[in-house]
Amino acid sequence: MCPFNAKYKSHNNKMNKGKPTRWAISDIHGCASTFKKLVKNGISLRKKDQLYLLGDYIDRGPNSKGVIDFILKLKKEGYHITCLLGNHEQMLLNARVSVTESKRWMMVGGIAALDSYGASSIDELPKKHLDFFQNLKHYVVLEDYILVHAGLNFDLPDPFIDKQSMIWIRNWHHRMNKDWLAGKIIVHGHTPIKKEQIKLQSKMYAIQQAIDIDNGCCFKYKKGMGQLCALNLDDQSLIFQPNIDSD
Repeated sequence: MCPFNAKYKSHNNKMNKGKPTRWAISDIHGCASTFKKLVKNGISLRKKDQLYLLGDYIDRGPNSKGVIDFILKLKKEGYHITCLLGNHEQMLLNARVSVTESKRWMMVGGIAALDSYGASSIDELPKKHLDFFQNLKHYVVLEDYILVHAGLNFDLPDPFIDKQSMIWIRNWHHRMNKDWLAGKIIVHGHTPIKKEQIKLQSKMYAIQQAIDIDNGCCFKYKKGMGQLCALNLDDQSLIFQPNIDSD
């Protein structure tokens, strides 16, 4: 496997004519305008490409509905989009059946999500959006990568058993079982880190075998954060789109 590109060059379709490209993006968090610009202008997504979205589409940002609408539109138009479950989608699902979980969700961004729908309760959300949340995958295994929202629990012989950890775990890189990974690299989000940390992880991918691509898009006033990151899984370049969504 070739090393991650240290120059973080912009994607150029002319350099990759005829070949599909695989992209990974995580933790959009309601920043629909930023997401659209990254997809259209940053990575210049084509129908032959494959886009993997690693969860947390909703909450915090101003337009959760717009994010899901755009994903469903791309799918309908024939783009290849694979969507994973994030902890915020799971909290929304939990909030449908529990008052306690509903209060919890409201405290971490649920109010902003409902506002974007003009809704006062989850039951008012469009059925196709609820179906979207219900059918999200926990992880994807590729020949060279494992894609997941938060990470894997390597305290277990088979980390794929623990689905809760896949959407919630933090601080797990030091516990990785590299024999179990068999050369695969884990790409995830969930834990916001600074842009320079993402770049550093990408340089050390062959040693770490994991890279966190969550640059805290919705935290645009935090130093080193506030951008949506796309990782090219084929040439290992990184593209960062600054948050252009309103508060």
